[in-house]
Formats: sequence, structure tokens, C-alpha cells
Amino acid sequence: MTDPKKICPNCQGNGFVKTRKSENPANDVVMQCTICNSKGEIHDKEFEKYMIRNLMSILILTLCLSHCALTTTDMINIGAGIYGGFEHE
Repeated sequence: MTDPKKICPNCQGNGFVKTRKSENPANDVVMQCTICNSKGEIHDKEFEKYMIRNLMSILILTLCLSHCALTTTDMINIGAGIYGGFEHE
């Protein structure tokens, strides 16, 4: 039996993601999707890890926004730290 796959939620099946560098769309950078390795699909287990990681990030950032006096830059750094910490596991 083959392992079921789902469309990658990070790149929506395209295999690449666009990173916005500034307000000018000409400065956008297209990068390969690191979640699905540019395949456009991920296994169910990887999908669950992706969703849990993102839901945890949203929850923590929401709690910080409602209870802490942090700047936007602090929030971005916290989010990047959460995401980066799960990426390395």
C-alpha cells in the first residue's frame, strides 16, 4: 500500500514559493519549496507536522499580542524562532 500524499500547503502544489522582499513586485524572489522539496506533494505525516507547527506559531503569537507589549519586529523574530526550531527537529 502506498503512503497517501496531500498537496503541499506551503507552495499549493507548485513546488516553489515567492518571497516578498519589498513593496515592488519586481523584487520578489522565487525559491524552491523546502517543505515538499519542490515536488508539490507531501506525505500525511509531513502534512500533520506542517499544520501543527503553523498552528502553534499562530497560537503563541496571538497570546503574545494579547498579553505582551512587543514590537512587530519582536513578533517576527519570535515566529521565525518557533518555525526555525521545529524545522531542525
